[in-house]
Amino acid sequence: MTSTNIIDRFFGTMQNCDIATLRDCLTADAIVWHSYDRIAMHVEDVVKAWEAMPSNFSECGITDVRRQQTPSGYVQQHLFVVNLKDGTRKAWPVCIVVQLRDGKIARLDEYIDVSEAFNPGEGDVVTPGL
Repeated sequence: MTSTNIIDRFFGTMQNCDIATLRDCLTADAIVWHSYDRIAMHVEDVVKAWEAMPSNFSECGITDVRRQQTPSGYVQQHLFVVNLKDGTRKAWPVCIVVQLRDGKIARLDEYIDVSEAFNPGEGDVVTPGL
C-alpha cells in the first residue's frame, strides 16, 4: 500500500463510517487533533466520534480535494459536506496535516472553523471519498 492510497482509503470510507477500515488506516498510537477544541484524541476516542457520525448525518463526504506531499506525509485541503438528519446541507472548508508512519496515519491535525459552516447549495453533490 502506498502513502497516497492510505489517504484515499481513509477518506473514501469516511462516508460509510466503515469503522474497521478507518481504524485500520491508523497506527495503534495515532493521534487525531481538531483545531476547534484543541483536543488530541487517541484511537479509541476518535473511533467513538466516528461511530456517532451516522446519528448526526444522513450523508457525508468530501469534495474539492487539493493535496500536497510533505516529507512526513501530506497536507490536504477539502470541503467536508454533510446532509443533516433534518435535511439541512452544510459544508466546511478543512485543512489537514497528516503524518505517516509505516504506511499508516500516525497523526492527523484537522484545521476547521466550525462556525464557518455554509449551505453548499442544492445542486452540489456530496462526493464520497476522493
